[in-house]
Amino acid sequence: MGNDLRGDMYFMEGDVCLEMSNISPIAPHTHDFIEFVYMMKGKSVHRVNDVEYPLEGGDLLIINYGEKHSFDGDPAARFCNILIKPAFLDDSMRECRDLFLLLRTPPYQEFGELIDHRCRHVRFSPEEKNCFEYMLLLLERELQTRERGYDLTTHTGVNFLLVMILRKMCVSHTTTEGEFRRVLEYIGDHYAERISAEQLARLCYYTPSYFSRVFRRYTGVTFTEYLKKIRILNACRLMDEGGRIEDLYTRVGYTNKTNFYKHFRQIIGKTPLAYRKAQGLSR
Repeated sequence: MGNDLRGDMYFMEGDVCLEMSNISPIAPHTHDFIEFVYMMKGKSVHRVNDVEYPLEGGDLLIINYGEKHSFDGDPAARFCNILIKPAFLDDSMRECRDLFLLLRTPPYQEFGELIDHRCRHVRFSPEEKNCFEYMLLLLERELQTRERGYDLTTHTGVNFLLVMILRKMCVSHTTTEGEFRRVLEYIGDHYAERISAEQLARLCYYTPSYFSRVFRRYTGVTFTEYLKKIRILNACRLMDEGGRIEDLYTRVGYTNKTNFYKHFRQIIGKTPLAYRKAQGLSR
């Protein structure tokens, strides 16, 4: 172990440490270092300052100095802790207690205005996951063997991992309309199925919270509001094509007729029967 517990605070020897292990419950505690929790496989739930973050393979969570943290999960799950003191990255940060102040230093300034400081949870795609884990293994070896020149390779490895993390944190500024249009096309093709924001976030390799922010930015509404409108508009289309009112709610993804009628009236301003009459359609 590269750190020890005194009271409810962990202290680390040195400026950087990397630990790989299986999940076991850890009581609430704080750190005198910055911790990156990276899930390699399995699932876990981490609580940081009373906010819960469910993690699975390819997810990474940032925990700053002094933030209260506890976790639990599947004993077979495997994760890696990357523990860093900012002075390891830049000597001007020797008294720093906030990772995001690193963005004021010359090597990282290009990320400064792009990073959402609320973003503490990122999700890597399979390709990114393979790349990230390969670098973790190289870094682990360098820290264990400490061969000649390991200071250089360790700094390179840590900076490589950190850049990968920061790129994911500012991805909202590089998401193209074309990429997000594919999300809307998926909804248009699958609206009648069980579909959730969490499912779509996983398909995009976004975290649920990030997906929700991007979705609202592009559409102006929440995912739930958008899906509801798509389903009701398709119900109108099916009625125009001669569909029976009694069958409509299941055909557009509802399992509850009451909710279907309620949402129809909210969006169209009238009941399905009144809509049909207004359109001059027979039952």
